[in-house]
Amino acid sequence: MESYSKVQTHPLRVCAFYADVVKKLLISEGFEVVNISLVPRPTLLAGDISGWLRLFAKNTTFFQGIDSDETDVILGEVADACEVDAKDMDRTAIDGQMVMYVRLRVLAKHLSRV
Repeated sequence: MESYSKVQTHPLRVCAFYADVVKKLLISEGFEVVNISLVPRPTLLAGDISGWLRLFAKNTTFFQGIDSDETDVILGEVADACEVDAKDMDRTAIDGQMVMYVRLRVLAKHLSRV
């Protein structure tokens, strides 16, 4: 299997790689994948990107073992790095930042339960 680090970093290519990994995992566990799709989700943020990052990352296992103050520093650095792109999306007369995330939708059925 192709390693994640070798995938080109365009978001949809990374997501397509991830979708393929999920599909193979489901098949290996006895599922038939009926449909798998990527759904781009441009999202206007109420403030800057740091709130969105905290919502999706701070209380996950991603930061397990890292104290809260250090987590805040890391999220602040990520927010600073993302700020240019978050403000660069084409949206006239909209104040704020926008992010693009991609939802992975899967419909699968377990073959032993069919």
